[in-house]
Amino acid sequence: MWAAFGLEAWLVAQRPQVVVEAFLSEVATPAQVDQLMRAIQERDFCCEARFVSADEARAEASRNERVRSILEAYGANPFLRSFRVTLCPGAVNRAVGAAEWLGLQPGVASVRVPESSLARLAEGETALGRTVRLGALVLAFLALLVGAGALWMMAYPALAEIRMYAALGARPWLLFVRSLWTMVPHPAGLAALAALLFVLASLVARVSGGLPWPRGLPGFVPSQLPPFTYGAALLLTVAGVAGGAVTGIAVLLRVLLKRER
Repeated sequence: MWAAFGLEAWLVAQRPQVVVEAFLSEVATPAQVDQLMRAIQERDFCCEARFVSADEARAEASRNERVRSILEAYGANPFLRSFRVTLCPGAVNRAVGAAEWLGLQPGVASVRVPESSLARLAEGETALGRTVRLGALVLAFLALLVGAGALWMMAYPALAEIRMYAALGARPWLLFVRSLWTMVPHPAGLAALAALLFVLASLVARVSGGLPWPRGLPGFVPSQLPPFTYGAALLLTVAGVAGGAVTGIAVLLRVLLKRER
């Protein structure tokens, strides 16, 4: 449940910054630049937009010795003014659409998209999501086995109690109520307690930035955890109630069928 309800939000939150750069033509006027800045900041894909002058771009490139020697030999400044748009994490998968919109704006000469970084990010998210879901499926299967075994063990004393009530001539509706009362509270209470603990752990991780984890241990995992949603907590509690109710009904049917024979 944790993986099914919280994995996508966790993957989005873990995404690194992706910057799309829109280069301005040399004939773009200051009014067009200001208008474009406001238009970019109003788009939902933009978390930050920064104007970079041609001199600033040249100074950044000059930090590389090889590039600096080429620029010194060239003499003039070959760089264009640009807007560096940092995409919001949830809009990273719409980077191509954002680049297309930027390319259509007045004064924009070209747009650069980090396609290789986006491809690696998409591949990594796909692989991680597949691994997490597969692990969650295996754990769900093991949890079902453990839960079914525990409910089966609980059914033995409940079966004896319902048989005793049936031998005393209790009506079927009373046997039904008693079987549910015998089987439902315990698994429902444990499921609700587990859901509460998961929600608290998720809140602590969200507020403090992560749960403590010994970094020296092998198999270290990031301290950031996916959010355990209230929907998952509710579903877990409902699963506990449903498991107990199904077992109680099975116990009742077994007693009634044997009594009819």
